[in-house]
Amino acid sequence: MKVDALRSKYLEFFKSKKHLIKPSASLVPQNDPSLLFTGAGMNQFKDYFLGRVKPPARRITTTQKCLRTVDIEKVGRTVAHHTFFEMMGNFSFGDYFKKEAISWSWEFLLEKLKLPAEKLSVTVYQDDQEATDIWQKTVGLAPEKIFKFGENSNFWPANAPSEGPNGPCGPCSEIFFDRGEEYGCGLDTCSVDCDCNRFIEVWNLVFIQFDRQEDGTLAPLTQKSIDTGLGLERVAMILQNVSATLETDIFKPLIKHISEITKIDYQPQTEEGTRIKRIADHSRALVFMISDGVLPSNEGRGYVERRLLRRAARDGMTLGLKKPFLHRLVPTIIQTMKHGYPDLKDKQADITRIIKAEESKFLETVEQGMNLLEKTLSEITDKKEKVFPGEAAFKLHDTYGFPVDLTESILSEKGYKLDMLAYEQAMTEQRDRARQASKITQDIFADTPLNEIKKILKKTEFVGQDKLEARVKIEAILMDGKLVTEAPANNEVTVVTEKTPFYAASGGQVGDTGLFKGPDVEVKINDTRQMENYILHIGKVKKGVLQTGVTLKAQVNEERRLAIARNHTGTHLLQNALRKILGEHVKQSGSLVAPDRLRFDYTHFSVPSKEELAYVEDNVNQRIMENTKVSASESPIAEAKKSGALSFFGEKYGDIVRVVKIGDYSREFCGGIHLKNTAQVGQFKIISEHSIAAGVRRIEALTGTAVLKKNRETEEQLEQIMALLNTAPNRLTEKIKEMQNELRAAQQVKLKQTKENNKEIAQALLDRTKPVKNVKIIAEILENQDMGNLRLIADKLRESPEPTIALLASITKKKANLIVTMSDSLIRDEFDSISLLKETAKIVGGSGGGRKNMAQAGGKDTAKLNEAAEHFLEIVPEKLP
Repeated sequence: MKVDALRSKYLEFFKSKKHLIKPSASLVPQNDPSLLFTGAGMNQFKDYFLGRVKPPARRITTTQKCLRTVDIEKVGRTVAHHTFFEMMGNFSFGDYFKKEAISWSWEFLLEKLKLPAEKLSVTVYQDDQEATDIWQKTVGLAPEKIFKFGENSNFWPANAPSEGPNGPCGPCSEIFFDRGEEYGCGLDTCSVDCDCNRFIEVWNLVFIQFDRQEDGTLAPLTQKSIDTGLGLERVAMILQNVSATLETDIFKPLIKHISEITKIDYQPQTEEGTRIKRIADHSRALVFMISDGVLPSNEGRGYVERRLLRRAARDGMTLGLKKPFLHRLVPTIIQTMKHGYPDLKDKQADITRIIKAEESKFLETVEQGMNLLEKTLSEITDKKEKVFPGEAAFKLHDTYGFPVDLTESILSEKGYKLDMLAYEQAMTEQRDRARQASKITQDIFADTPLNEIKKILKKTEFVGQDKLEARVKIEAILMDGKLVTEAPANNEVTVVTEKTPFYAASGGQVGDTGLFKGPDVEVKINDTRQMENYILHIGKVKKGVLQTGVTLKAQVNEERRLAIARNHTGTHLLQNALRKILGEHVKQSGSLVAPDRLRFDYTHFSVPSKEELAYVEDNVNQRIMENTKVSASESPIAEAKKSGALSFFGEKYGDIVRVVKIGDYSREFCGGIHLKNTAQVGQFKIISEHSIAAGVRRIEALTGTAVLKKNRETEEQLEQIMALLNTAPNRLTEKIKEMQNELRAAQQVKLKQTKENNKEIAQALLDRTKPVKNVKIIAEILENQDMGNLRLIADKLRESPEPTIALLASITKKKANLIVTMSDSLIRDEFDSISLLKETAKIVGGSGGGRKNMAQAGGKDTAKLNEAAEHFLEIVPEKLP
């Protein structure tokens, strides 16, 4: 049975058991700070389990996208470890319990998947007699097929009874499949708790029936729930009778494609085979992470993504690939996954672009890493050492993406060894840091102020699309991170109300500011944000005492809101113009809609010409003058997409979406604040355009009165320039050209004089130097000479018909400048300008490089320049034949 058929069969089976089929949640948990990534099917149902939110049905089933990196080192080396995987699950929220969960799992495995019963074994929690009886008496499983384990193995969260955390928990029962003795360790004791590959856990049934108290007691829950997880890839491996999950039908085309790119025959048990499997796993994870809006960065989720990409790229390098290749795998991944995730196809171009840009940047970084490696080698060579520091190898790995085996290989070729102990220590410390930063906590039911607010209020209703004022009831006040019932003047607070005209920052638009006012109290609101279904007003009590339960007038800053709306409508007009003039490939990649400006990031692979940007600006201003109506309406997402409305990469949308329409030329998914017509934008002016990443560019622009202000500033600057140049506006350009011509003429005179001076300095140095072994050896510290002049003098010395070796030095900006040059006729193996420079520059704490006939360096210790010159005069004669 293929993966797509298995996924469908599972969902249809539980649909027949009256479960509602829910789509997979995003890999990025929504408004849940306890999770970095979605790592289990139950994550999206946290509030249902806790009873805070009523579920749409008491029985739900899903196939959930999951991502875990805790066992990343095992990927490609074991039979079933992945970073990205799919978890099939069925859930009960106070409906059915153990009997149904156990019976249905057995029914699905035996009757729908036709797995042989004799191959299945189960585990139960040692104190869960209820589950044991169901397995024996209801299912009919033999006692010898039931294994009992403690709270570390068969309780969720692990060790919860003795160690916590407090909150919902319960025993679990796992189902294992016996793959046969050929997959085992050969020991007589081999069983479900063995670490070999014979017994594979396929299904985990969690019975959430207790609420752990502060004193450690397990209080029975009034609403008992079920959370199960069935590993899609693991079951597919069993059904397809292959040795590992990475050899199932969902991976075969990808493995084949990687083999074709690398020109390596795939053999799963070889080291090359392991790297190919790892590339397959990591590249699939990248596609789904980017599809869910995660972009490479140096922190949080983006850092995890970047590390995965670099691991896969390094494997490709080790397999002999020199150019970016991961982006070439995207079509194959999407083709194999499109049945379960059809939305991937619409995002293919963006995913491909992002992966290619990131991998290209990484390969440039690797080149920089080679420079670091060579520099470190030079330093240890100078110290006459042969052991490469482990800390440096770790930096090469962590910062520049060098696999340690590549570093070892380079060192071995050059006759050096690596301090592997120090490297492993640095790696261990880094793993610990990463584990702390990216672990998926089990304590997802921990109490937070937001959880307390949920007991008071279901949501905040936004009423500010068409009005700026409303009477609002203060439902909750947060002060110093804690819920309070009142807050005196001069305290920073976060306020939650049952409704509000304040727009919370979202979709690139900043949050509103304004006031909450009453007869005896005033709160200045400095920002507005959203968390889950709640709008948070962040501000400071300016007068009186703010109390819960009171009703105040909420008043949005009208002038600021209007400026934001001008920039938001202006952003829609800008995107429309860019797509019309640069092409339909242009897509929004990010935005900022603030009161003082707008910023728009867009996909485009070349620099727009001045003429193109002028056309864009003119087009937007033309639309403004047309005074076109701006309207908004809500519709089902499928209907909105069918109408041609643009949706944005990385944004998450519900079943019902709001579409903002401008005339007949602009339709976009948007929940933000807009004007009534385009004329209200006033004016539009682009103030900058530049690249921010490979294939992504940024425009910053102004609208309305901000354009007038910018124009006045420009006029004032021009008036000042004209006054300084003593000229009229119509002669300004001509005057600047005249001054440029005068400057060029003066520079030519100066350059000619400099050349003559340099020629005279070089000749003077040659004239007063006596040959040693028929070679003029010069070491001179020159005053008032920058590096450019030193090079010109060095050129003159090297052009001399007499064989010459020279060190020229100077001090500029408290830094030593050194140049070594020599006649080409004197260069031989291990005797050239570079080698002499390195030996001399280290005296002044410097380093550098260059060509064999001329090299340059900078140094910090200017006080030792004389010592460096004397050393140069000593070593050169010794090296001459």
